[in-house]
Amino acid sequence: MDYDRPLPADRKSELAVIGFMLKCNDLDKCFTVIERLNDIDFCFSDLRKVFICIKEMVINDQTPDTILVDSKLNKNPENPVFDIVEIMEFCCMEFEVDGHLDRIKDLSARREVIKGCNELENKAFGTECTANDIISAMGDKSALISDTCASIKEKTTLEVMRNTGQQILEAATPKNDIRVKYHCFVDDIMSIHRKQVFFIGAKQGTGKTAMALTLCGSQIMAGLKGLYFITESDSEEILKRMIGQNANVPVQELLEGIKAKHDFDKVMQSFARFKQFHENFRIVGADEFNCDMNNVALITRKFRREKGGKIDFLYIDHLHDFCKPRGITDENEAIGENSAKVKEICIKNNVPVTLLGQLTKEGNKSKFPRITDVRGGSKLQDKCHVMAFLHQNETPKVINNKFIETKFYTDKTRLVKHFRQDIYYDMSALKFCMFTNEGDHRFGNEDNPPPKPPKQIKQQEYEVRTAYKD
Repeated sequence: MDYDRPLPADRKSELAVIGFMLKCNDLDKCFTVIERLNDIDFCFSDLRKVFICIKEMVINDQTPDTILVDSKLNKNPENPVFDIVEIMEFCCMEFEVDGHLDRIKDLSARREVIKGCNELENKAFGTECTANDIISAMGDKSALISDTCASIKEKTTLEVMRNTGQQILEAATPKNDIRVKYHCFVDDIMSIHRKQVFFIGAKQGTGKTAMALTLCGSQIMAGLKGLYFITESDSEEILKRMIGQNANVPVQELLEGIKAKHDFDKVMQSFARFKQFHENFRIVGADEFNCDMNNVALITRKFRREKGGKIDFLYIDHLHDFCKPRGITDENEAIGENSAKVKEICIKNNVPVTLLGQLTKEGNKSKFPRITDVRGGSKLQDKCHVMAFLHQNETPKVINNKFIETKFYTDKTRLVKHFRQDIYYDMSALKFCMFTNEGDHRFGNEDNPPPKPPKQIKQQEYEVRTAYKD
């Protein structure tokens, strides 16, 4: 016996949304629509083709136009892909579009569940079936709709499912790809999710930018997409530093001119790796966005459009160099407004933001910096999910004449566990790393210092295990 439930669809809603995009003459509104809908959300093939055509135009910063779409798709007048008159007849107004979008998404979710149920029941008819079977058949694409669940329970062969509706509902709820990895030692001590702001503060000269470039370079090498905004250096210098970090050569030599032949070979190999991923990232110098957070928002949104509506990282180096918003003279208020804009960018673009910041002059004297030592910290802490700090002793502990021991720790977290970790600043490659040690694995403090690393330390490149675990 074949189960073939009809798939629900609403052609009028799909026509209304397509008509709105063709008629509104507003690129931003069209982009908002394609952010909420996917190609598969359109049940009717002709309207799906129109949506795909409009989507390509919007991603290429081209305002959708009825004539252009008609000329692209309806090349054969005798067999047109879509009927423009029908679309214009059901075109909705701006205040109606949200209702039609919700309707399309709801019906799309129902279709996915029903397809899974049909497939499962055709396969499992006459056999015993468990909750895991249904969950497996549905995958994680859509939430289970109650009427579909009821239809499953009517089948005597699926009697075992009678009391597991809530379990299936939870298991079938979409599981968004919310975690974004740094692909380096930070992943061993914490995890950052999309729509979260990760703040890193430190005294001047401790290596905030080096830390950010270490993290960003690792993500680029992993094939992730994103942006790096820098206020203190130009984009060319930052790219050279990233290449030097990846090649593990003295960065100062790279900036001034490479002398050693083996270093030159390493740099060229590193350059080739970055060139492979050059379309995935962009370093934006201060001259391009004028230290204005509104320009950061515009550049980020445009870059996300170019990358198909999804990016994986965003670095802002650093917050306290940004201009004060218009009409605001107080520094703390300006920091509050700019940090609120950072959080808005983070949420709207569904991307984790790594934000660097300065300490107050008084904070520079603090042994271990805290939130209260950050310029505008009281305004900033409400906008950040994780606030972490880097700290080096006044008389730095140097290992092998190359690595400076640095404390990396949190002072505030939301949805992330606190951590306190020893990491090492490579004075040659200007990057941070961690070392493995088979001795005592406790966190160090003044009363209980960590074990000394062996004299010959092997540096782990981008895939480093945790050094000292609590």
